[in-house]
Amino acid sequence: MRRQARRLPEAWHEAALVLLRLDLDPARPLLRALYAPGPRGRPPYDPIGVLRAFLRMLLLHDKSLPQWANDLRTHPRLAQLAGFAPFQTPAVGTLYPFIDRLEDGPSPPPCAHRVRPSRLRKGRHRRHLKQEQAQRHAAQASDPTQADTVTERLAQELLAAADQPRAQALLTRLEDLLCTCGVLPSVQRGLLGDRQALVLCGDGATLPTGARPHGRPTCDGRAQGISRCEHDRWDTDATAPWGYDASRNTYVFGHRSLQPCVVTPEHPLPVHIGLAPGHVTDCTMGPTSLDRFLKTCTAHALPVTVRAVVYDSGLDAHGIYGVVPAQAITPVIALHPRRREHPAPTGTATQVNAHGVPLCPAGLPMRRHRFGPGGRRIYSHCPVKRPTRRAGRLQWVA
Repeated sequence: MRRQARRLPEAWHEAALVLLRLDLDPARPLLRALYAPGPRGRPPYDPIGVLRAFLRMLLLHDKSLPQWANDLRTHPRLAQLAGFAPFQTPAVGTLYPFIDRLEDGPSPPPCAHRVRPSRLRKGRHRRHLKQEQAQRHAAQASDPTQADTVTERLAQELLAAADQPRAQALLTRLEDLLCTCGVLPSVQRGLLGDRQALVLCGDGATLPTGARPHGRPTCDGRAQGISRCEHDRWDTDATAPWGYDASRNTYVFGHRSLQPCVVTPEHPLPVHIGLAPGHVTDCTMGPTSLDRFLKTCTAHALPVTVRAVVYDSGLDAHGIYGVVPAQAITPVIALHPRRREHPAPTGTATQVNAHGVPLCPAGLPMRRHRFGPGGRRIYSHCPVKRPTRRAGRLQWVA
């Protein structure tokens, strides 16, 4: 019987080369705070090793934690590449709680009145997606600032909270891990170029959830021959809504992500990760992700300055041009295709010319008068006559 080849699989070799250059020790204080200072029973596994095992799992495109734990246990060389001794690897009962620790945050003293976020996420949740959507629309309709666009309201909120720190949540801890182990070493090695004039570019993507989009019924309507009822349904994802994926022209049940990156001659380097529900658009995730990245740099004393951001036409919204320049950053955004068409005129004008100027009933270009509230609508008047006040009376003169 021939001896099996000792050559590593190509995927294992590439993943080992990636993690070989990645130093995860700076994340040890952050991960150590997630564990109890005086644990009972056997000591926990090294959190750096568990984090490295998760990263290797992502690099190998494995999607099942039980299968990954089994592979670590049955392949000694894979366990060594992940940083564990052969046959001394974490079981699946260690991998799942590590995710819970990241979600729950620093380990607090035991309290019977505190419910951990990971416990709220698990199990089945009673939801009614149509009612949730109706409630969101009703909340927007009752907002006194509903006359403003979504991005304008977001710009006002971000500018008002510019001096406030980030809330302690799962996304904050993921940002700290990326900044500590990825962004800061890249800045020190000079991989991001001129750190006083960074140029970021980013785009969004949808993340379909593993939960069933239609859930399971809470009633016995199917037994009565009713295939679709209006009752609540059981769902294993408590926060995933329906969202639209413009790149694929389809609806997705899940979440959305946006990655600002620094483009280098070799490959783009992500500096931040933004996560949001599936119904949130790129227009709102772009400025939010940029704001969180700047706050993360401030929290870690990262000596970088963003000079410009480059987005595609999906982020061509009016509010972004207000919040980004307010942070001394130049926005470079491709115009949306809808911007190529001139808006339809109202009032006495029935059409516009090739330059977007409304034409009067006589076919002459009208004269610009002023901007409306908010500076978006242009008011034009007759090219021959103009309004004026004489002796306290409004008159039209030529």
